[in-house]
Amino acid sequence: MVAFNARRILISGMIYFVPILLVQAASFLLLPVYTTYLTRTDYGIVTSAVAVSALISAATTLGPRSALSRLYFSAMGEIDELRSLFSTSLILVVLLSVAALVVAVLSLPWTTALIFGSDTAGNRRLWMYALVALAPIPLAGIMEHALVMLQNGQMPKRYAFLRTGNLAVTVAATVLLVVGARQGAMGPLVAGLVAAGFGSATGLFLVRHDFRFVFDWQILKKVIRFGLPLVPLALTGWIISWIDRFFLDHFSGLSITGVYAIAVAIATLMQIVITATMQAWTPTYYQSLEAEGDSAHPDIVRSITRLLAAFSFIGLGMAMFAHEIVQLMTRPAYYSAYLSVPYLVFYFLMGSLNGFFVNNIYFSGKTGGLAINALLPVLALIPVDFLLVPRLGAVGAALAMVVAATISTLLNLNLAQRVYPMKFQYGSLIRILLLAVLIYFISHIFEETSVLLRILLKGFLLTAYLVMLILGLFGPSLMKNRPWK
Repeated sequence: MVAFNARRILISGMIYFVPILLVQAASFLLLPVYTTYLTRTDYGIVTSAVAVSALISAATTLGPRSALSRLYFSAMGEIDELRSLFSTSLILVVLLSVAALVVAVLSLPWTTALIFGSDTAGNRRLWMYALVALAPIPLAGIMEHALVMLQNGQMPKRYAFLRTGNLAVTVAATVLLVVGARQGAMGPLVAGLVAAGFGSATGLFLVRHDFRFVFDWQILKKVIRFGLPLVPLALTGWIISWIDRFFLDHFSGLSITGVYAIAVAIATLMQIVITATMQAWTPTYYQSLEAEGDSAHPDIVRSITRLLAAFSFIGLGMAMFAHEIVQLMTRPAYYSAYLSVPYLVFYFLMGSLNGFFVNNIYFSGKTGGLAINALLPVLALIPVDFLLVPRLGAVGAALAMVVAATISTLLNLNLAQRVYPMKFQYGSLIRILLLAVLIYFISHIFEETSVLLRILLKGFLLTAYLVMLILGLFGPSLMKNRPWK
C-alpha cells in the first residue's frame, strides 16, 4: 500500500517551495537592473515578447506535459513502457514547438505585429527581438518534461537543482548582458535563450536513463487524446491572467495598473505556497489511487480538507496584514494596493480547490469537458470586468478574478464528480473558507486604529482562527486522525 503521508508532502513541498520562491525573488531583484539600464521602450519590448512566448509555449507543451504527468503512474511498473511514454511525449513536444517556431519565423512581420503592435510589422530590428524571444520555446519544453519526470519520480532535490540552476544562469546572463555588455532589450532575451539551453541540457542529463529514441504510435494516441482538450485551458488561462490589466489600462489608467501589479506581486506569495505543495501532492495522489483505488479516497478527502485549512490560515494572514506588508515594501503612492490583496488571495485559494478537483479529471483520463469549462469563466470574466473595473478600479479587477475562479472551480467540481466521483467534505470546505472571509472582514474594521493596536487585534483574530481549525469547531480537527501518523 502507498502511504498518503502528509508529512512527506509538506517536507517535499518545502523543497519545491525554495526554487519557486527564488524565482519570484529574482524577478524583484532584477527590477533595479532593468529600470537602470533599460529604457521604458526596452522594458516594454522584453515584457511583451516574453508574454507571447509564454503563450505559445503553454499552447504547445501543456497537453503533452499533463498527459505525461498522469500516464506516468499507469506505466510506473513497466520500465520499458515508462521510457516509451517519456520519449514519445518529449519528441511530440519538440516537434510541436519547432513547428510553432518555424511558422512564427516564416511570418515574422505578423509575429512582430502580434507582439509589439500592428504598426511594427515592418520594423526589422523588432523582428530580431521576436526571433530571439521565441527561440527558447522547444528548449523550455524539454526542461519542463524533465521536471515532470523528476517530480513524479519524487526526486525533489534534483528538481530543485534544475530549477535553481536555471535561475542562476538566467540572473548571471542577464546581469552580464544588460549591465556588462549594455545590450539593452536584447540582453534579457538572449539570457532567456542561454538559460533555456542550460535547462534543457541539464534536464536531459538528469533523466537520461528514462529517454530512448522511441516514438510509440499507440502511446501517441493516448497523449493526444488526453492532452488535446487542455490546449484551450492554456489559452484561457493566459487570457484570465492578463485581461484584467487591459481593462485597468483602458478604464483607470497606467497608474492604477501599477498599483494593481503590486497587489498581484504580494498575493502571488499565496500562489507560491499552493504551487509548491501541489508539486509534492500530485505524484502522491496519483500513486495512491493507482495502488489502492477507491480505498484511498478517505485519506485523500481528509488530506484535501486539511490542506485547504492550512492554505486558508496562511491566506488569511496575508489578507489581514496586507496593509502592513504594502506599507513596509512600497512608497505611499502604492499603499492603496492592500485593498486588492485579500480578493487576489481568495482567487488563489479557489484555484487550490480547483486544482484538487482537476486532479480527479486528469486521473479519469476524460479531459474533454475541460475545454468548455475553461472557456465559460473567460466569457463570464469579460462582462464582470466591464461592470466592476470602471467603478472600483483595481479592487474591481480583483473581484472579477474571484468570480472567474469560483465559476471555474464549480464547473470542474461538477465534471470531476461525473467522471471520477469522490465524497469530498463539502461542509467542512465551505465552513473553512467562510470563516476565513468573516474573520478578515472583522479585522478590516480595525484598519483606521493605531498600528500597534491594529497588529495586536489582527494577531488575536488569526490565532483564534488557527485554534478553531485545530479543535475542529468548524470542520474536522487538524489533530484527530492525523494522516501523517
